[in-house]
Amino acid sequence: MHERRSNKHPNKYLALKNVIFPVTSQCTLKCRGCASLIHYSNDSERIEPELVCRDIDLMMKHVNYTLYLSISGGEPFIVKELPKVFAHAYKYRKKYKRLTVATNGTIVPPDEILEAMRKYKVVCAISDYGEKSANRDNLIEKLGQYKISFVVSSQLVWYAIHEIVQNGGERSAKHVEATYRACMNVCNAIINGKLYHCAFLAYGDILRAYPDDARNYVDLLDETICKLDIMRYKSKESIPSGCRYCSGYNFSFLPQIPVAEQLKEPLPYTKHL
Repeated sequence: MHERRSNKHPNKYLALKNVIFPVTSQCTLKCRGCASLIHYSNDSERIEPELVCRDIDLMMKHVNYTLYLSISGGEPFIVKELPKVFAHAYKYRKKYKRLTVATNGTIVPPDEILEAMRKYKVVCAISDYGEKSANRDNLIEKLGQYKISFVVSSQLVWYAIHEIVQNGGERSAKHVEATYRACMNVCNAIINGKLYHCAFLAYGDILRAYPDDARNYVDLLDETICKLDIMRYKSKESIPSGCRYCSGYNFSFLPQIPVAEQLKEPLPYTKHL
C-alpha cells in the first residue's frame, strides 16, 4: 500500500451516483433474485447503527457528492434505530441530492421512524411486488399523513442477475471482461468499512461466495486510502475477481424468473473459506 493520506489531492472531485448502506440482512421476504443475495442465506444480521454512521463518515471523508444516499436491507423498517441513522446522514445534506430508504412494502414503520423521515426529508422507495407487498397501501397512506415523499417501483419482469455462478473460477478472462464491461454499475455499497462496486460484490464477500481478494473493494478503514484509490477502483482499470461469480447483466442470455418468487430454503452455493 502506498504511503499517502486522504487529504492529498484535495482538488480532485469525486462524485458517486448511488451509495447503499445496509442496516440489516433480515427481511420479511425471501425472494429468489434478491440484490442482497438473501436467497442464499439462512442467517440474518443486524448492523449496529453506530457502524452504519461510521461508514457514512468514511464515505463523506473522501467523496465530494453523491446523488443518492440509500439506506437499505434486507428490510430496513425492521430496524428500530433508523432515526439515528437518518439524523446522522442528514448532517451531510449538502453532499447528497436525496436520502432514501428502500422497502418492500410489507411493514408500516412506527410513528418514531415516520417522524424522523419527515424531519430529515427521507424519500421512501417502495418496491411493489403485488400481493407480496401486503402493506403497500397502508404504508402509502401513512406516508401521506406525514407528508413524506415516496416513489413506487412496480416490478413487472425479473431476470436472474443476482445468482452466484458456482464455477466462476473456471470462466475465461474474456467472458469475465464482457460481464464486467456490460455491468450497469449504477450503485455502490458500503458495508463494514469497505466500498464495493455493487451489492453483489458486497454481499458475495460476506457470504464468501468468491475467494477473498483486495481487488474487490476499497478498505475505507485504511488511513492511507485517498480519493485517487477510489477513483482508480471506479475507473474500471482492473476487474474485481468477484465478477467471475456474477451472472451479469446481459439480458439477451439471462433467463427470466418470477417476480419476487418466494423460497422456502436458501439456494446452495460453494463457500470459499
